[in-house]
Amino acid sequence: MPLFGFGQQDPEARYTAVVAAAQQAMSRSEFKTAAENYQQAVKIHPESAEMWANLGLMEHEGGEYAEAMKSFERAIHLKPSLYVPNLFLGIDSLHAGNTRAAIQSLVKAERINKTDPEAPLELGRAYSSAGNFPAAAKEFARAAELNPAQSDAWLGEGLAYLDQVEVDARKLSTDAPQSAYAQALYAESMTRQARYIEATDAFRKAIAVQPQPPCLHAEFGFMYVKQQKIQDAESEFKQEAASCGIPEFLAQERALGTVDEGTYQSLSAARNGMPVTPSASLHNPLSELYSSIKTNQALALQALAHFQEMAPGSAPSHVLLGDVYRQRHHYDDAQAQYKLALEISPADHAALLGLAYAYYGNANLDAAIATAKTALAANPTDPELNLLMGDALVSRHAFTAAEPFLQKGLAAKPQMLPHAHALLGTVYAETGRTQDAIAQLEMGLPADQDGGTYYKLARMYRKTGDTKKADEAMQQVKTLEHQRRQGAVTALQDSSTSVADDLPKP
Repeated sequence: MPLFGFGQQDPEARYTAVVAAAQQAMSRSEFKTAAENYQQAVKIHPESAEMWANLGLMEHEGGEYAEAMKSFERAIHLKPSLYVPNLFLGIDSLHAGNTRAAIQSLVKAERINKTDPEAPLELGRAYSSAGNFPAAAKEFARAAELNPAQSDAWLGEGLAYLDQVEVDARKLSTDAPQSAYAQALYAESMTRQARYIEATDAFRKAIAVQPQPPCLHAEFGFMYVKQQKIQDAESEFKQEAASCGIPEFLAQERALGTVDEGTYQSLSAARNGMPVTPSASLHNPLSELYSSIKTNQALALQALAHFQEMAPGSAPSHVLLGDVYRQRHHYDDAQAQYKLALEISPADHAALLGLAYAYYGNANLDAAIATAKTALAANPTDPELNLLMGDALVSRHAFTAAEPFLQKGLAAKPQMLPHAHALLGTVYAETGRTQDAIAQLEMGLPADQDGGTYYKLARMYRKTGDTKKADEAMQQVKTLEHQRRQGAVTALQDSSTSVADDLPKP
């Protein structure tokens, strides 16, 4: 408790007493009491940068971030070379949403103390928040180098690489969706999901286009190996360059037991090795994007594997596994993993968001809405969470209730915006705002995979008397319906192959 009777002591004795009282309160984790005593200390010696830093720390621990930032700023003003106030000013600036200020403070902190992993760890988080994922990955890697046992560093590094993969993949799919590079990435994704019919089609499209990424025939052959289609694999390997490492891959598969001895010998003999010729893709911007995606995918998997080795039963580990299941539409398995994460950390935002998505994927709208409400209580402005909530409410035909959530959802990632506009257009259409509905639905067309948005747009065009546009929209509905039927046949054919081996084991 603050000490009484200090007014009757000389200033130095009083200063010594309040500092001692503050330290005792700190040892008992009584941060508010410690802060009150440090406040008395800085009144006696306002020139002490260390006391201002201590005051800021206690205010930080007590959740008084705005006051803590003022104290840290005062300490830095008095003594710019102090590490702790620069570090925590950066941490609290990031907490307050001022990413630029956070980066500036954390860069200073890292320069002052090059051996503490906390500065690069927090700087990595700040760079991730700013969308500078290469810089974030570099800082997380630095933190992991300083302290290899820091599991958060490995997790942050892996997620930063994955975020950069997403950025590059979005650019590639936007700039050159029909290129060999985009088709090759899609083929590899379909292969990982055991959707081999779609993968085969994408590989063939990629091979038919120039320029193209290296080792494309080898990748195609590896897909056939997964299906035990040895003759098809041999055919692809015969067309591949010698530099693509096929023997190494086959030796690894034989060691794992995936390829038996006879198959190994057959495939090894098939790999003749074409002469290595200069690639037409050298210095091609698409080639650079493709290489960046492949490299960052590999680095992400490596970092996340380190993380899971170190923290296999942690909440983030369960969230990661839940995300993997959810992306493969194994919603029951995903829900189980997210619930395990929430048992460990009941307020974990990523676990709540993932669980709400998994419930929505299983068409359990009541559970999705309830989970989203819980998550929104702690993060009311989160765009992705608001978009999910609005989506679920639209599915329940609660259009008026959905609108404010969808408005907040317009701040979501760029790739999610067409879906947000389509949902908002649906709300406007159902609440009598025809012109607003048309504007939103038109922006939502890139997300239309089954013709639903085009159909709503056709209705709105007819309401305004624009029959030409309405007929054009309905033609698009028919085209997308045909594509959807074809896709359903393909998915049914692919479903005969198990994807269980492609999933990480719990």
